[in-house]
Amino acid sequence: MTGIYTLDAVIAILIAFMILTSAVVMLSAPKKQGSQKLYAVTSDLLAVAEKNGGLAGAVDGEYGKIDLMKTVVPAQTCFKLTIRNITDDIVYSDDTGCQEGKDTVIVRRVLAHRESLYTAEMRAWLR
Repeated sequence: MTGIYTLDAVIAILIAFMILTSAVVMLSAPKKQGSQKLYAVTSDLLAVAEKNGGLAGAVDGEYGKIDLMKTVVPAQTCFKLTIRNITDDIVYSDDTGCQEGKDTVIVRRVLAHRESLYTAEMRAWLR
C-alpha cells in the first residue's frame, strides 16, 4: 500500500525534524559566555582607566597609568586602546603587541577632557 504512512514513520520524521531544527538553532546561537565575560572585563578596564585619569593622561601625553594597566591585564588577554578626538583623528593608540583574534570584543566610552570630547575604544581578544 502506497501513500499511507504508519505511525512509526510519522514519529521518525518528527524526531528527524526536531534534531535538524535543534542543530540549526545551536549552530546559529550567539558566541559562548567567554565573549560576554571578556566584554565585561574590557568594559571594567576602560572604566577604571577613565576613573583613575589614565585616559585623560593619555590625551595629555602622560602614559604612566595606561602602561600600568597593561601590566595588570591577564597574560592570555590582548587589547588595543585607541583614543580619537571629535574629528576622528587618533590622539593615542597602543596595544599589548599580539595579533588581533577573530573573537574580538569592542568597548567604547566617551571622555570629556579640557572642554573637548574624545572617544576611547578598546578592542580585546584572547590569545
